Amino acid sequence: MTAVMDYARISQAISILNQGSTAYFAIGKKTAWTDEDNPPAEDTTKQVLDEVIGYRKADKFSLCIPLASGATPIYPTVTYGKNVYQLVPQADAYKVKATSIYFETSIASSDFPDGPFREVGLHLGLQSKVAGKLNLLPTEVASTGILWLLTNDILTPRTQSRSVTLSYLLTVKPIVGSAE
Repeated sequence: MTAVMDYARISQAISILNQGSTAYFAIGKKTAWTDEDNPPAEDTTKQVLDEVIGYRKADKFSLCIPLASGATPIYPTVTYGKNVYQLVPQADAYKVKATSIYFETSIASSDFPDGPFREVGLHLGLQSKVAGKLNLLPTEVASTGILWLLTNDILTPRTQSRSVTLSYLLTVKPIVGSAE
């Protein structure tokens, strides 16, 4: 067997991190699922969300590593799911073997028109038609780039009095190859 080396995984994580300035979360799917309590599995061939409401630039993106149970953090931390991660500066990536990237954004109630959503995605390489704007309507996007992550979820309500924080953790996993 052939294995991809740890430093290659770290290098790939850094390459993804370097696209962070083009990272946008997308929200969509205003209409109901066939079974609202059980959203369908994500379609891994999808390139754009259904019924896109808008795109919101990632407010935070950083390499990260899990914080071991009982350990004292040496970097700032975030909680993702039930786990705590340390946000690692790129200069320390190889030293601590950082192979994950954390992305986060907050969508204010005033960023997009009111209404629920059921899909969340993360696009890298998005190109805006409007320079410097953090929240974009679909008509303000020149290119969506690549949809890297997608979540089909139960209804998330949005109203003028409710903001939403979205986050994703992307990990470059070990790959086993073959040689002849």
